[in-house]
Amino acid sequence: MNNHKLAKLLKARSLEIYTPSSPINNETFFQGRKRELKCITENLSMAGKHIIIFGDRGVGKTSLLNIATKNKNSFIYRCSTGDNFKTIFLEFLKNIGAHKIESKSVRRGSVKGKAGVNVKVLSIEGEKGRTLEIEYRGAAEQKLTPHFITAAFQDKDIILALDEFERLNNPKTKKMLAEVIKKFSDAGAKTKIMIVGIGDSIMDLIGEHKSIVRNIQQVKLDRLSEEEIVSIARSGEKILKITFEKEVIEMIIDYSDRFPHFAHLLSLGCIDSVANRIEREEGPFDKVTAGDFFPHALDYAVGMIEESLGNNYLKAIRSEQGSPIFKHILWACALDVRTEVHIKDIRIAVCRLQKRNVKKAEFVYPSGTLVKEKRSKILRKTSRGYYKFSNPMMKAYVRIALGKDNPHAEINGYLGKADMRLKTIRAALKLQKPDAPTGA
Repeated sequence: MNNHKLAKLLKARSLEIYTPSSPINNETFFQGRKRELKCITENLSMAGKHIIIFGDRGVGKTSLLNIATKNKNSFIYRCSTGDNFKTIFLEFLKNIGAHKIESKSVRRGSVKGKAGVNVKVLSIEGEKGRTLEIEYRGAAEQKLTPHFITAAFQDKDIILALDEFERLNNPKTKKMLAEVIKKFSDAGAKTKIMIVGIGDSIMDLIGEHKSIVRNIQQVKLDRLSEEEIVSIARSGEKILKITFEKEVIEMIIDYSDRFPHFAHLLSLGCIDSVANRIEREEGPFDKVTAGDFFPHALDYAVGMIEESLGNNYLKAIRSEQGSPIFKHILWACALDVRTEVHIKDIRIAVCRLQKRNVKKAEFVYPSGTLVKEKRSKILRKTSRGYYKFSNPMMKAYVRIALGKDNPHAEINGYLGKADMRLKTIRAALKLQKPDAPTGA
């Protein structure tokens, strides 16, 4: 096999292992979350218990749902903004055969069937242009109540999962779903409800329905541990016969900000670099080195990251005067290991980046506008003097953009050497503080 074919095969295999653009369905490549999986498994076997999985975007909620329900009788419904109680549970009812689908010659529209049911008709083109009418029987809207749903499902051993639940903006739907959960629990129903969505708490998803709290097992997903990020990067080593050097693993941990999405993406970029080297016949062919991570993996990641993150970042740092102040404020927030950063610490880091004392008068305006729509509301003020990224994934994006765009001109020129490890940059920013900013 020639080098071109080897490189192509390596890239194809790596795409099966590292999947930044889609949730994981294969248990072989699912890393970490053992504690959460055990919790879900145990609670699904408990009478009256249902599950809510919540956390930041990009932490692997859907992947966890896929693995937790794998090899189980389950049906996953992806919510949309236009959904309501009826649209959701009609799909669930069809899944268990509550809608009898028949092919008949009947008139178009709706016809009244037996008491309490409505026959809805769809048409399709049959053979030789003949139109066939397909009907399915379902509960009339006025009958599609929590009581009706409980009666229909309580003897069904099935998991009904609602993913992307944060997209539902109908309070009535959430209230009725809470009633279903309570009725399922009170009736000892075999059916389990799993809700998955973005939120800091279950109240962000289901609202103030305290009556069901005792029926819900909360599974909060934080970012992965460093060990779990390592397991993602190394998950392809045996299959691909390529080893990640320790320094590369450290950079994946740091640049990814422990988001599985970015860990997959950076790992994939590293393997892509090795494949390119194979084509050029540049060894080593069995190792991912720092040269693969920087700059290739960072370039690869920026090109693959969802467009909205990049657009919001560019909108936030744009300056008609060409000033780097907006960019440096975001760099300071991204480099800080804390989720929330005080304005004084941001200013000190900016002073250090610009190698001068940035006065309060020239710092207040740009820092204030980064919380406004004109700059994508990229930052959010959490309390007096403290700021954080509005989208938690933006922190990792800014780190990657920092490493890709300005390694020599601004960062390495400042450090005096080509070292893009974030810990080295942090050390340099704190090594010698500038003169204390005045008027702080």
